[in-house]
Amino acid sequence: HKPFDDIVLDNGLVRAVFDRRSAELKSLVDLASGEETILPGDTAGLRLAMTESASSNAWMIGRILSEQKLDANVKVKVYRGPLRQGLEVEIPFLKSSARASIWLDKGAKAVGYGLNVDWHEFSRGDEPVPMLKFHAPAVFQVDHFLYDVPAGSLRRPAQHIDVPALQYGAAVGGNRALALLSDSKYGYRGADGALALTLIHAPHHPDPYPERGIHSIRLAVAVACS
Repeated sequence: HKPFDDIVLDNGLVRAVFDRRSAELKSLVDLASGEETILPGDTAGLRLAMTESASSNAWMIGRILSEQKLDANVKVKVYRGPLRQGLEVEIPFLKSSARASIWLDKGAKAVGYGLNVDWHEFSRGDEPVPMLKFHAPAVFQVDHFLYDVPAGSLRRPAQHIDVPALQYGAAVGGNRALALLSDSKYGYRGADGALALTLIHAPHHPDPYPERGIHSIRLAVAVACS
């Protein structure tokens, strides 16, 4: 029998360390430079947030009232192969659940996530609006945030508002960057030294039961040092 230590994925280019209890990403090191990317004491992973009803609708992400990690009663299974190593994770929360396939491929400098979310959250009247997002805190001083837009890229300062991007958002500081990439989500928020990607938001206007059902989402957490 072996001790239940943190889970380490290492492909010779990056080393990713996942918390032994929650399976959240607690360390992401570029092995060429030896630089850590994730803020020590914090983790990257799914967050359940509640937004203000009065400022939330189908087109607007309202003021965030609260936010919590989804780190309770998580099931984790680890696998390792010559081309791909990773985790299979089950995350229950409220009336919903998420299954996450997390992997690190040979030759890759990004940790991949395949999410399958069974979403059953909604709001009524003045109740806070539930929102699911992916949060990644950077350890380095962030100078600006870089977003992929039509015909190029755009630098933006830190702002407490979602901004659009086609495929990625990145927190940039000096010669270092922490990026989130997605195949189907386009609302990024860079603020307070962290980058977030909105995955599901469930306001009750104009649709009283939006987003209910199965959501399949692919994203990646990438590191860059020059």
